[in-house]
Amino acid sequence: MLTKEDETARVNLYNLLYAKGCFHNNIPEIITKGVSTITTSAPLKMKQLMVATELTVFISQLRKPLFKSDDKNGTVIPVNIISILLARSGEAKDSSMNAIRKSLEPAYEVIEQYRNEHAEETAKQKAMMSGKEPDDWPQFYDKPRDLFSSVGTVEGQMHHLAALESGKYAAGFLSVPELGSELQQSPALVENIKALSIGFDLGKIPPKLIKSEYTPPIKGLPYSALLFGTQDNILDDVAVKAKFMSEFNSKLARRCIINYNPQPVKNIDFGGDPVKLIEMKRALKTKAVAAQKILEPLMLEIVEKTTQEPLTLTAEVDDLFEYYLEYNNLESQTVSKMTPMSALATKHMQWKSLKLAGTFATLRQSPVV
Repeated sequence: MLTKEDETARVNLYNLLYAKGCFHNNIPEIITKGVSTITTSAPLKMKQLMVATELTVFISQLRKPLFKSDDKNGTVIPVNIISILLARSGEAKDSSMNAIRKSLEPAYEVIEQYRNEHAEETAKQKAMMSGKEPDDWPQFYDKPRDLFSSVGTVEGQMHHLAALESGKYAAGFLSVPELGSELQQSPALVENIKALSIGFDLGKIPPKLIKSEYTPPIKGLPYSALLFGTQDNILDDVAVKAKFMSEFNSKLARRCIINYNPQPVKNIDFGGDPVKLIEMKRALKTKAVAAQKILEPLMLEIVEKTTQEPLTLTAEVDDLFEYYLEYNNLESQTVSKMTPMSALATKHMQWKSLKLAGTFATLRQSPVV
């Protein structure tokens, strides 16, 4: 409950932010194009978050961070995202994700080429440091780790992240296809979520002593996650819900973007005419192919032209961040005490928005946010 003075401040901040373009729900064109590549019946907002997540994970591989001059030294902030998508079984989560990633495949192939070239150069340097010729580099070559791998123990994940960080390109990524059951069955996931929450803000995870050995430190690696959950499992199973709420409240609420679609997906309205149904599905596929043809060369161009010079924040964006921070602080106090997770998520919305702004600035090939 806000005091009268605080409510006035909240309204004034809302009006100021609205006048500067906030809260208008204008979806970036590249998100709309990405959604067009998905022909499944998944809910629209879920598709939008899937696309935003995949684009942010893609951009994070290029290691172009944000630089916020909030003190004399400033802060380097990685561009990354944590997304939780709750959906019913059969809402085409996997096929939707595969459709988005298809548009990114050619650009990821170039990133892999860059990573292999950097690994070869590193091997040549190691060879010369060992008193051998550069042509002896195969003896010292370490193949780059896969960008997308399954979740194991937290110590294994930390070694994996450290290996990724040693290269010039790559970012960490945690993918969980069924969050509810994994939380119940895998203690390792809980530890990995803890490490993820620590590393999300600045890409730094300190060493952890496990079985008399320390995990390697992570010093500034973008670390993202996409966590899928079946809403019937997470929301209706008492034990699973309790576990999810514990992890969400303590580690994820202020860092993640969550999508939950309580309404069932509407069936295609083809007026009972089977011919019209086929025509509608063909039109969706044609639209998807057209969107892919636009996105593929754009992503390739971004890989080829993006430098690793940090994105700087304009004075206007710095001010917007502070306005939004205070607005969210006040807005979170208006949220019902019956929904504390919503209050916590609202209070930190500015941080997630800043990281997304880094994604879109890089996609626009802008040197500033």
